[in-house]
Amino acid sequence: MNATPSRPRNDATTPRRLAALSLGATLAAATVAAQPVAAHEADPSFSVPAPAYDLAAVPNGDLLVTTGSDLVRIDPDTGTTSEFGGVPHLEGTAVQGVAPVGTGTSFVARGALDLAEGAGVWRVGPGGARLVGDIETFERTHDPDGAVWKDPRCEDYGGFSEGPQSNPYKLARLSGGEVALADAAGNTVLSVRANGRVETMAVLTPPLDEHGEPRVLFSLADGTPCYVQPVATAVTLGPDGALYVGELTGEVSQDPALMLQSGLSRVWRLEADARDVQCPSAECTLVLEGMTSVVDLDFSPEGDLMVTELDEAGWLAMLVGAAEGGAVHRCDVAAGTCTVAADGLTMPNALAYDRDGQAWLLDKILFDPRVRAIDLG
Repeated sequence: MNATPSRPRNDATTPRRLAALSLGATLAAATVAAQPVAAHEADPSFSVPAPAYDLAAVPNGDLLVTTGSDLVRIDPDTGTTSEFGGVPHLEGTAVQGVAPVGTGTSFVARGALDLAEGAGVWRVGPGGARLVGDIETFERTHDPDGAVWKDPRCEDYGGFSEGPQSNPYKLARLSGGEVALADAAGNTVLSVRANGRVETMAVLTPPLDEHGEPRVLFSLADGTPCYVQPVATAVTLGPDGALYVGELTGEVSQDPALMLQSGLSRVWRLEADARDVQCPSAECTLVLEGMTSVVDLDFSPEGDLMVTELDEAGWLAMLVGAAEGGAVHRCDVAAGTCTVAADGLTMPNALAYDRDGQAWLLDKILFDPRVRAIDLG
């Protein structure tokens, strides 16, 4: 592609804004006409405010849900819901990721606006909220993916500005004082410590084309390629002590006939002490490929990696009325094989196992969010 493509300014159709499903997204209206029927319905289920992003279980059996501006606690035994309390409100940004430290303390990730504005990780507990990860400053100072493969001019697309971008999305607790952050717009995994230290763990690199070269989305007027972005949207700590990282995969083509490609999302195994590495590398190895729009990763009580896909036709399919429904896959990481545990799901975005081994799913995240028990076999 030799010319700079047209650049729509509607946030609802941008890969970064859709990739992170942030507050500005308006695709709910586009999906109402083509909602797949949710499968594997089970009781109980609980309604939470829209939009909703992440789900986690705490040691006492309660569930925590990030609902855009708040953190909601659910007691599954009584069905009561309450605000967790203490989460700071920043206009235009969304509370997206949560990683409980204990029953009363959690790390939360807040999504960002253009040029990483408002990006951060907070530690919230009985003493209030404290910003422990100033991701906005870190991204603007370091721009990790820009230092490796992304030309900052390529960000001047779809309503965003040239320069570093960040969207803190999902979290995984490494210890009581450290979390790993999947930064969707930053294409990175970051370490955030309670003492305020932020470090780059890994930079994800673009998906490859049929020739083994980085996929190009479009080119700038001077011929500089702007690559398809991997978009880190999921991270979890495995029983082997390593991190597992999933990709959504950004917009893959400007050609309407090619926009709905599936099977380009990957899952990586990242050493928990890795710093400043790339995926792939010796410390970040590919464990699963051929996935589509991965939005969450969790390990089951049996040790299987559960991979949640937003839609099996790709996230963009929901905008054009071609949604096939989301799915949860049960994967054997050692063998590199997966089987379908649940499908026909409507916009699932998070899965969590409680202390009793019951799986809970957060789905219908933009128009009627539900947290419900789900039988994954």
